[in-house]
Amino acid sequence: MKQALFSLTAAASVALTGAASAAITVDGSLGGGEYGPALSVQTINTQFGDNETELNAAFGQVASGALELLVTGNVQQNGNRIYLFLDTAAGGSSTLAAAGGDFDLDQIQGNVLDIAPEFMFVINEQFGSVNARLIDLSDGSQVFASDLTGDVNAGAGTASGAGFSVALNNTNSAGVGGGSGEPDANALTATTGLELSIDLTSLGSPTQDINITAASGSFDGFFSNQVLGSLPDNTGNLGNGGFDLSTIAGDQFFTVAIPEPASLALVGMGALAMLGRRRSA
Repeated sequence: MKQALFSLTAAASVALTGAASAAITVDGSLGGGEYGPALSVQTINTQFGDNETELNAAFGQVASGALELLVTGNVQQNGNRIYLFLDTAAGGSSTLAAAGGDFDLDQIQGNVLDIAPEFMFVINEQFGSVNARLIDLSDGSQVFASDLTGDVNAGAGTASGAGFSVALNNTNSAGVGGGSGEPDANALTATTGLELSIDLTSLGSPTQDINITAASGSFDGFFSNQVLGSLPDNTGNLGNGGFDLSTIAGDQFFTVAIPEPASLALVGMGALAMLGRRRSA
């Protein structure tokens, strides 16, 4: 027990900009102790096909100066997308708008979220190639864009660069089933999917908690019923005729907390005290 406590506090002492947590390996799988409990859990089955395109659960934290996320599930290998809308600052608009001639923003403009995001992360797999992008919604510019490398034909690939790491493990065969949005309690059986780590500086160095909506759809902006936070029971595909999540019951987003500086300092002081005790033992 003492050894476990030392490991936790010592890790926090060397990274006071992040939360006290186990270091993650960005590989698209839920490793033991990497994250705490799920921040959001899917409650309905997918109308895009079992193990085709589904979003089962979201795990997340801020650690070592980065936003770390894992969304378990699948994305169909036909150009379908997983979208992560990131609300990192006050202000902004909940209505998605075209900007900078970006193809994806052109397809999804006019849809209304429960949050007012500043950034959008989008990933898709098609013909054995996986592409991931982080887009600044104020002007449509790409903060980063990368093709994932690895065994993408087997459903897995990774990418990394200055300030980011992304992995997609598209081999999930668990989680929710297929249907028309009926209740489904199997989401937490899925342990693989999309995982990423993004430096907070790439997100404007947010000081407020980060609200995130995860959604999925086709390349032409037709959205499925797989959203986190989950849509209500018996909700079908959102489609591409323009949807407004603010009119749908519940919160279609989840929140990743930004650690308070004071609490991080206390954790760091605890780590130093523990280190001193070990040296004097």
